[in-house]
Amino acid sequence: MLRRRQIYLPLSLREQYFRALHYPPSVGHLGIEKTLRRLRSRVYWPGMRADVRTWIQVCEPCQRSKPERGLPFGKMLSARPRHIFHTIYIDFYGPKPKSTGAHTYAFVMVDAATRLLDIRLTNLSDARTSIHQITKFCQRWGFPKIIVSDNAPSFKSFEFQSKCQQMGATNRYTAAYHPQPNLAERLNQSLKSCILAYIDDHTRWDLHIGFFVLAINTAYQISLKYSPYQMVVGQEARYPGDIDTDTDDGEPLPPSVAENLHLHMTQMRERATENLKRAQIQHKRWFDVHRRTHDFQPGDWVTLKNR
Repeated sequence: MLRRRQIYLPLSLREQYFRALHYPPSVGHLGIEKTLRRLRSRVYWPGMRADVRTWIQVCEPCQRSKPERGLPFGKMLSARPRHIFHTIYIDFYGPKPKSTGAHTYAFVMVDAATRLLDIRLTNLSDARTSIHQITKFCQRWGFPKIIVSDNAPSFKSFEFQSKCQQMGATNRYTAAYHPQPNLAERLNQSLKSCILAYIDDHTRWDLHIGFFVLAINTAYQISLKYSPYQMVVGQEARYPGDIDTDTDDGEPLPPSVAENLHLHMTQMRERATENLKRAQIQHKRWFDVHRRTHDFQPGDWVTLKNR
């Protein structure tokens, strides 16, 4: 059948003909418009544009080889921790050159609610080291409910997951190749900046780690409007050279002081939670302007570009 000197293609032959004009090297897996023009110069069927768009969108070689057009997928989802040390983020910083202290890694742990940083120096990055350091953290701060990490083998191992389960913690993992949501990854960058600023000898990279942790923990957090140290301890850390305003006369503090301190810390943490909520809403607003929603469903096959 002809339509305006074009062959009208029946439904049973349309996808087969599309493949003939899209898949061979001589037609080059070109885009929608160029493939559509090539087809329209030869055949006709109603709804051709919609069919071509659908077939090219699911064409595997096209998905692998062509750059993503338009806004990237995925709008921001923000997690708000329920209370201090409910959720912690972990990561290994390294490997670094073996230090004079025989260390090649730093095990990084961050509390989601306060951004408090805890670092332990190690010479391995395996599951047993991770378990040992998490245990030390729990002995000091209590047991977290959620532990977030990347997909490193040490964190995905049965041994590590079993230990977390014994502690009553749930493991959660950042997306493969996209570790940006991990707070520990972000603070690794702050740690790296401190090391580069103060250390010239690479074998002494671990020399001031403890002071770097103090510097990061006592720094003002814009999203919280408090420092992590202040959120946990209830006051700012003392530094050499600070003006001493204490009026301690040796007498024990009355019970009202402890009650006031507890009330102060409770109110401060409530304000910090609200500050973080507002900051996340504002950040999401800025982020989502340049993103688009996706319609993926559980079980869908998707491609992941490893850049």
